[in-house]
Amino acid sequence: MPQVHNPKISAAAPYVVAGRISLASHLLESTLATRRRVTSLNERETSKLLSVMRKLDKTAKLHETRLDRDMEVYRNKLETLERDMEAYRNRLETLDGKVQQSVGMGEPD
Repeated sequence: MPQVHNPKISAAAPYVVAGRISLASHLLESTLATRRRVTSLNERETSKLLSVMRKLDKTAKLHETRLDRDMEVYRNKLETLERDMEAYRNRLETLDGKVQQSVGMGEPD
């Protein structure tokens, strides 16, 4: 410590230094506590966000599964309709052939 010639200041100097150390210590503790609170908030917010993301992912997978199932149902219906159309087309061709034969248009020259 520097030499001070005033006895009152010399006597008070250790208390001033101790006060400054105490204040610095208090500020450091306060800063650390604030950091812990912010970190805790960040962890809670991160946890909430992860929870929401998991819920969204589950919902997306559920909808994807439903869409896949619906697509399979519609694919089967489409195949059935295509088979029915082919059957009606064949029947129409058969009936058309019978009509042409009965009218006489289907006989060779």
